[in-house]
Amino acid sequence: MTDIKRDPAAGRTAGLLRYLAAGILAGLASAVLNNIIYLFVINLGGHDWVPVVAISILAASFLPNLAAAVAYFILAMITQRARALLTIGITAFVLISILPHLGIGPAPSPALAALPEGFDLVTVPLHIVFGVTAVTLMPWYVNRD
Repeated sequence: MTDIKRDPAAGRTAGLLRYLAAGILAGLASAVLNNIIYLFVINLGGHDWVPVVAISILAASFLPNLAAAVAYFILAMITQRARALLTIGITAFVLISILPHLGIGPAPSPALAALPEGFDLVTVPLHIVFGVTAVTLMPWYVNRD
């Protein structure tokens, strides 16, 4: 089955809406999982900081998934390998975004160094959850009948 799901009568708009719905689904799943991880870290981690609120996690979960959905749609319009390219691109993005938190690669930016101790326990899983939901839920939703 190909990644291109278009209704010939409705044109590309129907296809874009399907991809955006996939991004919303992935964003919702990501937001729920990320909020659970956040609550777990705060309650069991003994951290006295609460710099993140649910709305921040919601935005950080939805926006990347919506951007990935648009990228996925564009890729599907130009290649039959859209899912593979989506997976490669998101995996690269996730790795680039978490490696500095893990002390791997280039020196972290001053903004990263200013984060409270233990904050990586929230941000690293947030990036990973985004990647997993984007590469699993979006293709599943787009290709379901």
